[in-house]
Amino acid sequence: MWACGQCGLYWVPNVTDDELVRFYVGSYFRGGHEFGYIDYTRSEQIHRLNARSLLREVASFLPKPGVLSGQNLCDVGCAYGFLVDEASRAGMRAEGVDYSAETCDYARTTLGCRVFHGALKDAGYPANHFDVVTVIGSIEHFADPVGTVAEIQRICKPGGLMVITTVDTRAFFGVFRFKPPEHLFYFSRSNLPLLVRKMGFDVVKLTGYMARHNLGEALGLLSKALFGPRLPIEDFIRRSPLGSAWLKLPNNEMLLIARRR
Repeated sequence: MWACGQCGLYWVPNVTDDELVRFYVGSYFRGGHEFGYIDYTRSEQIHRLNARSLLREVASFLPKPGVLSGQNLCDVGCAYGFLVDEASRAGMRAEGVDYSAETCDYARTTLGCRVFHGALKDAGYPANHFDVVTVIGSIEHFADPVGTVAEIQRICKPGGLMVITTVDTRAFFGVFRFKPPEHLFYFSRSNLPLLVRKMGFDVVKLTGYMARHNLGEALGLLSKALFGPRLPIEDFIRRSPLGSAWLKLPNNEMLLIARRR
């Protein structure tokens, strides 16, 4: 781990996109990994609820407040495509990008989403194309977030929006742990705005982000933050009738919405 003595950023250097493609295999999303999820698709409805909440938030900053229909959206780090699908259902022209071949295949074949497997810079999107680019719980996973935000600036229309959620290392509920190679960059509400402003965006909203979490996942996040290893009770709850229950509690995440100049 490296740290900046001026802005407080923490990061893991010298990780390549090829290494990330090998890391985000199916087991990362299905409990067969030291990091990741117990069963990502079992929490589909929770992910969809979170997506709808974010889209409502985004809609308030569009040229016609509240109107998503007809807008172009790209979800960077789209996983199984639930946000892309929800955006499409809301009338947006939506597509996504992800490192995981398995999740991209699911998004394409099961949901009928347009997704690209790999890094954003390799997707070849045209310049000034998207009205909204979302990076939800993803920027901390990227080997080159600076390059990714630069590419988002290129493909985002002037006046378009970039939406980021990630852990805030200086949050009031700021308990977090370093866990490379899953999380490579650790931002705060002090230094993330420095990046987006340098890349040609103006911050229009910066606040805490309260997402819904599966009950077992929420306990797992707490145990990881406090103790490190995953506790057996997390797996038990996820596979019990309580597995569909969810919590929305204060946490250590932030939501940043920025508009391209």
